[in-house]
Amino acid sequence: MDTSEDYINMCVAAHVLDWQPRVGDFYYEPNGRNSPEYCVSVWLPGDIAAGKTWLPRIDQLQHIVDVDNMHGMVYVVLRIENMPSTSYWLGMTSLEQWWLAYVMMDKYNGAHWDGVCWKSNI
Repeated sequence: MDTSEDYINMCVAAHVLDWQPRVGDFYYEPNGRNSPEYCVSVWLPGDIAAGKTWLPRIDQLQHIVDVDNMHGMVYVVLRIENMPSTSYWLGMTSLEQWWLAYVMMDKYNGAHWDGVCWKSNI
């Protein structure tokens, strides 16, 4: 699970993702009850979602774009492979970052990460 500062920043900026908290979800909370080094915790019963940012796992990101089987995975890989800017995808440092970038591109008007925020192609 990617808990890097880069991934946290990508998730904080991806506020359009709809999070329905479940036990075991990872989230970021500034100055929360968690480690001051990363400020990342796992959702527990009784937690309150306000002020927290979801850090989706790979399986959760794949579910958002309906990639629940090998055929879906092949489609995604072929779609990315045929894009002109493959260096963008190679710049991701974890599979969580890669899948979040794919979700944002697929679901949110071709949005791409510029290192600071999500930019839409509209």
